[in-house]
Amino acid sequence: MRAFNVIRFQIVDEQRINEFLVREGIIIDKSPTTEGWLLEICIELDHQEYFQSLYEQGEQIDIRVMITRPTNDPALFSAKIVDFLELDDELSVIMDCKIHTQRQTYAEQLLKQLIEEGHTGEDLTKTFDRHMQSKPKLKEEHINPEEIE
Repeated sequence: MRAFNVIRFQIVDEQRINEFLVREGIIIDKSPTTEGWLLEICIELDHQEYFQSLYEQGEQIDIRVMITRPTNDPALFSAKIVDFLELDDELSVIMDCKIHTQRQTYAEQLLKQLIEEGHTGEDLTKTFDRHMQSKPKLKEEHINPEEIE
């Protein structure tokens, strides 16, 4: 088993990407021979009703998790909330996850977007480098099931 610190956490739905501030988080690769992962994040208590609703629905949700360093590309998972617990001033959420591989990487999507916005030459290079460090959300960012292997 391998474990990684969670730096950023997002839930992706058809309309938008919801990002949640991660106070603490860990994701564990349960076994090198399976696709199963276990994720625990501690987030603000304000989100309890939202996560309780997702838990009660019992459906798979699409999430993105950035691990270890802010410069890493986010990983896409299909997840199901298996438990959540109110701690002193935060909410602990536990999910069973299955990782997906996207055909088009974040860097490729970012570069395409910057070119479409009219960036060229040195401006394109500097903007691309700055965005690869900060990993902002991309415009019209969505997950197309056809792009998932």
